[in-house]
Amino acid sequence: MLRYVAERTFEPGIDYPERDVNDRLRAWCEDAPVDHVTLRRYLVDLGHLRRQFGYYWVPEGETEGESVA
Repeated sequence: MLRYVAERTFEPGIDYPERDVNDRLRAWCEDAPVDHVTLRRYLVDLGHLRRQFGYYWVPEGETEGESVA
């Protein structure tokens, strides 16, 4: 499910500032028991997003049918 969220929310090759990541993930959290911050943490912890210096991106090889985590 988390890979699905990452694939539908973020494009490979684009660096997203944290504010944009939060805005995009909020849409997935409406009426859900998890908030956007928790969802972001899960995506990073499981390798569907990478983070450095306040920017996030989809790691190489993380496309439909492939997963690094």
